[in-house]
Amino acid sequence: MIIKVLKPKAQPISLPIEPSEPLHSDAPLPSPSANGPAISSYPAPPGLPPHVAAQFDLQVARVSLFIELAVYLAISCFVGPEVFVVSTVMGSFAGGFSPSVQSLALMMTAPQGSATHHNENGKVFGAMGVVQALGYVVA
Repeated sequence: MIIKVLKPKAQPISLPIEPSEPLHSDAPLPSPSANGPAISSYPAPPGLPPHVAAQFDLQVARVSLFIELAVYLAISCFVGPEVFVVSTVMGSFAGGFSPSVQSLALMMTAPQGSATHHNENGKVFGAMGVVQALGYVVA
């Protein structure tokens, strides 16, 4: 909920309104082409610029890491069930670290307009999965 409120807002999309639009009631349905499904000529909906999304993900990762370190420090320094419960509840706010780091890695390895980045994405996520699994085993 916090991320939803603080995340930068994307520009709203505007749909063209033309007589040949498929949803228009007077327009005939397009016939499927022999080469496969028809590809829309409309541009992709605008989202956040990549640098804004990367900055937001980096901020989420930093805040999550700081919260996690503070929680582990509080658990190790203070004794008592109340401190443990409060620290554990606060630790749940550090759950954004892994998704934000994965999003950053995806943005860094996938250049805009590249058609070959899909193969690299699998390699990056596979390597990150191995590192996370090793971290859980060691911890």
